[in-house]
Amino acid sequence: MIKTITNFFILSFIFALTTNPIYAKKTTKPKDNKSYAISYSCFQKANPKINDLDRLEYSISEGYKNYLIYTGRSNKKLIPIHKCLSQIILAKLNNDKTQDFSIKSYGMDDGKEYKFAGLYNTKAIDLTVFYKNKAISGIGVKFVTSNYKQNSGNYFENMLGETINVKAKSLLYGQFLLFKHKIPYWSKKEKTFKKIEQLNDKNLKKYVLLDAANTKQNYKPDFLFIGFVETGDEEDFAKITQAYKNKKPITINKNNFHQKLADKVAVKFIKTTDANAYNYNLDTITFLKKANDFNRFIANFVKQTKAKAYNKKF
Repeated sequence: MIKTITNFFILSFIFALTTNPIYAKKTTKPKDNKSYAISYSCFQKANPKINDLDRLEYSISEGYKNYLIYTGRSNKKLIPIHKCLSQIILAKLNNDKTQDFSIKSYGMDDGKEYKFAGLYNTKAIDLTVFYKNKAISGIGVKFVTSNYKQNSGNYFENMLGETINVKAKSLLYGQFLLFKHKIPYWSKKEKTFKKIEQLNDKNLKKYVLLDAANTKQNYKPDFLFIGFVETGDEEDFAKITQAYKNKKPITINKNNFHQKLADKVAVKFIKTTDANAYNYNLDTITFLKKANDFNRFIANFVKQTKAKAYNKKF
């Protein structure tokens, strides 16, 4: 009798653990969830007056939802962003006088990236612009959503390497970098989010120095955008990290936790040039005023792409 009761409580405990959405180990991914479809066109929203930055925010929201649902290794996080950037740029390159520009990227045409023969190796470029079927310019796209600081050096060095590789073969090349404003740090060992990271002067200094480098250097991108976004789930991550800080860590299943957040996603860009709010020095603030300007980034990219296509000086 005692053994039967004991077994009952053990089974009940196991059932509770495996059905609790935070602790459950087994996860499922939606087979056909249209609200998270990746075929989104950033030009198909109902409001015709919506601007490019609004379109981009919407596409980032879709991409971030995909990240939460399909895990970080899936390219579904980037497909809506690549497609939206491509559509924005292509609309500015082509007009009534010419339809000679085209773009290869995720979400466009065959949905594949262009494999460019660089100086050292073949590079699959996130977004490549063609003029009369000749590759003219490209953009590398990154969206950092977790564990930034431990990989900060690698992110930067990889960016320099890929920039050298393609620019040495006469391709105009830009970098489009997105960061969650408050980046959660996941501990695989402890199975919880331990802290929230934010980029500081030290993290941004290498980008400031890169921006000041001679434009003829092959390691310097021809265009650079750095954007910071809030994603609507900041409070949820804050609760988990606060519990860890209070020495009461909450062990979670990362995939289940992420999937629960998908319906909360609402992306918006934030300004990071307020010295009082972010404690940035003057050099960082001056740099970010340029690097945070999406319209400036797109205008420069389009201008220089056209100039190269038409063999004009810029």
